[in-house]
Amino acid sequence: MKGNKKHMTKTPKFPSVPDLTNEQIEELTKEVFCNDQQIKNADLIFVFGSTDPGAFQKTLDAYQKGIIKEILISGGGSHPWGKTRKLDGWK
Repeated sequence: MKGNKKHMTKTPKFPSVPDLTNEQIEELTKEVFCNDQQIKNADLIFVFGSTDPGAFQKTLDAYQKGIIKEILISGGGSHPWGKTRKLDGWK
């Protein structure tokens, strides 16, 4: 990465946000969270981390049905219960 520093841009901590209509917000929400899409067979699914174990329920369901082979969870945060916790059904 050292050689590419000149091409990297820094994301501002508080970026300016355009004014959006409720309709635009709903469309963006549907696109980002894919609420109306079915998970198809996959070798791996990438899940953005969360401190809420329930956030992974659809992923767990797909894994248990054999739709996905592996799960990669990134990030998360500090856990209020003081340690890592697994969802029921996780190996």
